[in-house]
Amino acid sequence: MHRDLFLFYVNTAITLLAANMSRYSVLLFTRAHTGSDALTGFVFGVSFIPTALLGPYAGVTADKYNRKRIIILTQLLITTTVALFAFGFVSEDEIFSLALPFFFALGLGVALTFMIPARFALLGNLVPEADIMKSTTIVQLIIIAGFGLAPLATGILKTYVDWRTFFYISAGLYLAGLLFILPVKPRFPQRPRDETTTLVEGMRFVGSFPPVRDLLIYACIGLFLLGPVQVVLPHFVKVHFSLSESQRGTFISLLGFGLIAGGIGVRILKPSSHRGRWI
Repeated sequence: MHRDLFLFYVNTAITLLAANMSRYSVLLFTRAHTGSDALTGFVFGVSFIPTALLGPYAGVTADKYNRKRIIILTQLLITTTVALFAFGFVSEDEIFSLALPFFFALGLGVALTFMIPARFALLGNLVPEADIMKSTTIVQLIIIAGFGLAPLATGILKTYVDWRTFFYISAGLYLAGLLFILPVKPRFPQRPRDETTTLVEGMRFVGSFPPVRDLLIYACIGLFLLGPVQVVLPHFVKVHFSLSESQRGTFISLLGFGLIAGGIGVRILKPSSHRGRWI
């Protein structure tokens, strides 16, 4: 494996673990300090609003501009957002304003909306075209692993530190991940494309190819159903099963381990035909 590709994988692993920890922990914090599932769900939804509004433009941006620079800038944005949230605590576990979790979720959502497409686009500058599918699969598994390990890491860390320290440590993780992307030097040139043309081509393709359109609708429904689980389940298992923070984190991580097992299973079975039936 080429050195730059290895550094890119390490950066992805650290950053996406920290990002999932941030998204998961702000839900725990909001639920613990407001006692409201509605407000917790609203914070969760706010973190995805930028993706819904800016997602298409983020993909076009990754096609046109320097992908490594986008990743670096978005990591700095997340680091600043998390650090400011930690700075906003008036005491170890209380923040100046309940509006802060919403701004925290919004900043995180904006950064991830641009960061994820830039990561996949950067692969085209690091590996030959023949290896794109394999490298993309590895990145997807790393992202899923970060999703699965985030509740476990959050639970273990929260057992020993208060919320303010927890978010400062999270900001430190983003900075640590940044150290691995800085030395990466793309080996293949980027071919910039016109933003409007690329966006229009993408929309036309989705509209003219029903399988892609239907799959996107299916994915939206699936993610919509996953949202309530992420919001309600952590508090439910802690209250009804009397779990500690680390035990709750382990329990919630089973969701991620299931996703990892499914991803590996798909790669092994390779359902090249009848994919609709598999879904």
